[in-house]
Amino acid sequence: GYYHRVLGVQPGDSLETIRSAYHAKLFMTHPDHGGNALAFLEVREAFQALTAPRDLYALTRGVCDAVWGGQWRMAEDLWISLREEMEAMRKSGAASSGARLGSLFFDDLLYACKCKEDYETIEA
Repeated sequence: GYYHRVLGVQPGDSLETIRSAYHAKLFMTHPDHGGNALAFLEVREAFQALTAPRDLYALTRGVCDAVWGGQWRMAEDLWISLREEMEAMRKSGAASSGARLGSLFFDDLLYACKCKEDYETIEA
């Protein structure tokens, strides 16, 4: 699929293969290393889509889409649900992967909010 192509992996590849490809692509696309910010975010999204539990990924995308759509109440409700899911992961013993995914999701949400602010400033 699309996300497999972004990372240069095949469906069925191991988590370790996906993680290695992610780190390589992340370095190549990182803006601090001369890469493109949008390509960098695409790589991060691909990694999340291929490694995160579907419900967490869907909640994160929902929050970002709500932020971009100016649907603040929906974004807040989805954020609360996302935090609850992350807490459930932590309690179930998936704390390390939950913490890592939580960090990625939170970064993406902050970026979505920042882009929205920048966009509104430019449009004003």
